[in-house]
Amino acid sequence: MQIGNDIVMVDTELGKFGLSICYDIRFPELYRYMAQNGCQVLFTPANFQMQTGKDHWEIILRTRAVENTCYVVAGWADRKENAGTSLSYGSSLVADPVGDCDRQSEGNGGSYMAEIDLDYLDKVR
Repeated sequence: MQIGNDIVMVDTELGKFGLSICYDIRFPELYRYMAQNGCQVLFTPANFQMQTGKDHWEIILRTRAVENTCYVVAGWADRKENAGTSLSYGSSLVADPVGDCDRQSEGNGGSYMAEIDLDYLDKVR
């Protein structure tokens, strides 16, 4: 295994998860492969820049959920501009299989919980 070259899918007692990071969301073939191989929930933590994030972040994540009929869980790096770092854009969100955002946290840090209903996923599929 070479780091960064493998598609990562994990079978758990809760379901099958696909794992990706940041820029990966711009490659729909990756998510299609994971969905076709049984993934129900796709995880993608990221740190988007302000310039592209405001136009791309949420819409791409919701699109990946819809086109693959999966849940998409996206964690956002809440990074403020200071000491050599740049301001990042985003929100942590969970998009359901029809593209609705169940929960969203914009720039307030912390954590939140959202329900992922695999029975609903099966019904939508």
